[in-house]
Amino acid sequence: MLNKLLFLVLFLLTAAPVIAQEQEGITIISGTARRVTSVRRKPSSRQTVIRRLPANATVRILSPDTRRGFWRVILDHGRQGYVPAADIEIPESALAAARTTASAARPCFETLGDCPINGCAEPDSKRGLFNKAKNNRPEGTRSITISFADLRSLQRQADDVVEQGTELTQEQRDSLHSFAVTNGRAGEGKLVKLTGFIATGADPHANTGESVNCRLRTAENNDFHITIARQASQTEFQGVVVEMIPHDRPASWTLAKLRKVKRNGLLVLVVGGLFYDNDHVVNADPTDNLTGQPKRFSLWEIHPITEFFVCQRAGNACSSRTLSQWTKLEDFQ
Repeated sequence: MLNKLLFLVLFLLTAAPVIAQEQEGITIISGTARRVTSVRRKPSSRQTVIRRLPANATVRILSPDTRRGFWRVILDHGRQGYVPAADIEIPESALAAARTTASAARPCFETLGDCPINGCAEPDSKRGLFNKAKNNRPEGTRSITISFADLRSLQRQADDVVEQGTELTQEQRDSLHSFAVTNGRAGEGKLVKLTGFIATGADPHANTGESVNCRLRTAENNDFHITIARQASQTEFQGVVVEMIPHDRPASWTLAKLRKVKRNGLLVLVVGGLFYDNDHVVNADPTDNLTGQPKRFSLWEIHPITEFFVCQRAGNACSSRTLSQWTKLEDFQ
């Protein structure tokens, strides 16, 4: 009997892969420098100093746990580094709160059809504005082509006007509407298109329990999270996030199809609205993964996706300028 129970436990643990869900946001802890201190590139006193902080400087800490005696911090313009823990004063209550995992909140509406564009948040609150931006479908049909280089540039430009990991007012969101890119100007709410490959690493999957979707739990009620990179061999750290929202999502846009596209190394063309995910921070270093944060080099997303195409021509020889060369995901088999 004991052997049977052990077998059942092992089967349940190994029968299906478990996909780690990212945090909906990030809890940034505020600390104070006790003395003049150095911010280093990695958690070691032998690492390069990237900034010196004066005594009494406010420090934004990204994780409630130290690493090798250092706190991981984020500076202005999105630069990350490490500060000796002994040099930083943090209220114990702030650390305790950050380390406490809250129980999953209950849905605020029973069905997706009843869920408003602002999700569970008040319409004019910062979270409500964030949720509205996530659900915003750009008007018109004229899209601008952007590249991965543009997405890097957009991140640098956004870092000049807002801080990563902080909630934004409407005025701050408006400041993200027009930045320079190769083919003109783009920003939050702009209809864009991007070609790339589904990155190696975690498969496309459904998020769960997000405020924007009224904390509903099933895949059909949540965004499909996909990471796109310039090359099929590149990892999520070298990519950006694109998401299919559940509202009016074609039934033929399935996770099974997306995983097949990834498995076959097929070029894709993603069309949709630009969105700035200020809920998180950049997590682009595979040697220093920030647990709970999506792996990507830019917080700019295509979200929501309005069209998704797959290249089925030999050698992935499809041009973003010629849609007749592409297969709609609806028709992909």
